[in-house]
Amino acid sequence: MSSTPHAVAAAMHFAKTLLHAGSCAFYRVDADCNLHDFHMDEDLRGFHRDYVGRLHEVDPFHARRLRHTDRTVSCLSADVVRPRAPEGAAYAAACAAHGIGDMVELFFRREGRITAGLCLTWPAGRAARPGDLAAARAAHAYIEFNLPPAAAADDHGLTAREQEVVGLICAGRTNRDIADALAISLATVKTHVIHIFEKLGVENRASVVARMARG
Repeated sequence: MSSTPHAVAAAMHFAKTLLHAGSCAFYRVDADCNLHDFHMDEDLRGFHRDYVGRLHEVDPFHARRLRHTDRTVSCLSADVVRPRAPEGAAYAAACAAHGIGDMVELFFRREGRITAGLCLTWPAGRAARPGDLAAARAAHAYIEFNLPPAAAADDHGLTAREQEVVGLICAGRTNRDIADALAISLATVKTHVIHIFEKLGVENRASVVARMARG
């Protein structure tokens, strides 16, 4: 959990109330555009498990896709569903399967790099209204200014390298992916994963994701 969880919770509550959304999730984005340090409403945890398992690969609003843009707000219904954007069709279908009727993402930057995001969802049969999107764009700078910086890398007793591995696990990366991303051996990755399991008191990767989401 961030060292300033109350500030994150306040940002989530403010955005959800302002946009009349049903649920909200906050996440950090590292320098390699991996998502980590998730904070979310309880009813999004099923979607989150699916997201880190496979949906991040087809997410049309992933930081990896938008890092070279200046976009601050994206909307599933307005940017994917109504224009029938083929690159987002699988993601929209998965959202619907999880009972999500619409989704709005806000992207926050520091020195030009996306460092955090806020995801707001509406239940099936409901969608973000044009006025909600206008409010999101108007409030973006205020939320961005008030967001706390990322937590220090020693949360949960993890080393800086273990924090990097945890971030990649939460982004759905395999051990081989992590080895390639960090330029270390597969055996070293496995050792880090074992130490992470021990320090977090968990038995598998899914539990790592759940543990980091709880904080």
